[in-house]
This record gives sequence, structure tokens and C-alpha cells, in this order.
Amino acid sequence: MSLYHILYISGAFFRMHIYITHLPHLAAHVFFVLALVFLTIPPTKKAARNKIPWYDVVLTLMAVAQPVYLFFTFETVEENLARGILTPYQLLLTIITVVLILEATRRAVGLAMPILAFCFILYALFSNHFPGFLLGIGYNIWDLARYIGMWTDGIYGSLTSIAATIVIMFIIFAQFLIVSGGTRFFTNLALSLLGHVRGGPAKPLKPQC
Repeated sequence: MSLYHILYISGAFFRMHIYITHLPHLAAHVFFVLALVFLTIPPTKKAARNKIPWYDVVLTLMAVAQPVYLFFTFETVEENLARGILTPYQLLLTIITVVLILEATRRAVGLAMPILAFCFILYALFSNHFPGFLLGIGYNIWDLARYIGMWTDGIYGSLTSIAATIVIMFIIFAQFLIVSGGTRFFTNLALSLLGHVRGGPAKPLKPQC
């Protein structure tokens, strides 16, 4: 995952004549994230952490099916979406992916976020039945799936774009500093220069690693 993002963001793929446009890159990023979540975070706090259960392997394969499909067929998908076409297969892939993204979010950050996201999905589908100021035009499931799962909105929107280009590099750089001992070096440097001053280098704590 780290190597792929470094090669993509540094332009190494382009120099090797491997051309990956923005949408397939976002699909690859979602692929890596979903695979990592289902293979490293157990479904419950009491679940065993020393082995990967078979159902998590199945969920991983189901979760990455749509990003893989989008990565390899994005040109056809873009042409179809420009004409407003969404196939039943693409609809099924999108529904499965959205459900499993909600499950991955539950594992990573708890129930609040997926419940909130699910409520907004229901609102988009049934807002034409809501009263008063909550009344909306409502979308059918085909339009909503096309918007959420197959275009640079929804799953592959601006937040995923930022995570897949900027945030990921900060995370990789931070892990590099931790593994290489860089965090200890900078902490010790701040302490040696300003440790004798009241509130010196923001009162750094002695690193435990």
C-alpha cells in the first residue's frame, strides 16, 4: 500500500509509462483501506486477534470487488455514466460496497458514524415522503448508487481524494520517522535546546519507544 502510493504521488508510474488516472487511483486507495480494515480489525472486541476468521476473508473479497472492477473498467464506466447508464451488476457491487464500508467504519470508529451515514442514505431515498422543511425530491436507488459508488462523488469524492494523496503521505512519513528513530531525535533535540526553559519545547514528554 505504501509503495503504491509513493510511486503514484511521486509520478514514478507515469515515468514508467503506467498511466493511472485519478478515479482508478481512488479505487485502489479504497481497495487497500477496506482490505486492511477487514484483515486487521476484528468484528468485536472479544474476537480473537491472533488469526483471521474465514468470514473476514469473504468480507474482504466482497468489499474490494467494486474498487477492483472500477480500477480496470473505469473508461467503460465513465462512458456509461455520461449516458446515465448503470447496469444491475454495477448496482449490486455498489450496494455491497456501501454496506461493507459502513461495517468497516463501525469496526474502526464505532457505531455513531455508520448510523449517521445510513440515516443520510435513507433520507436521500425517501426525502419525498418527509414533512415540512425536510421534504426533498427523493432519489431512486439507481441514481443514488450511480452518485455514491461510481463517480467522483460519494465514496470517491473529495475527502477520499485528500486521504489518497495528502493524508496518506503524512502517515507514511510519520511511520518512517517512528521506525527510523526520527521522533526520538527531534524530541531529544527540543529538550536539549529548550528543555531548561519553563514551558520550553511545549513541555515534551520523554518518548517511551
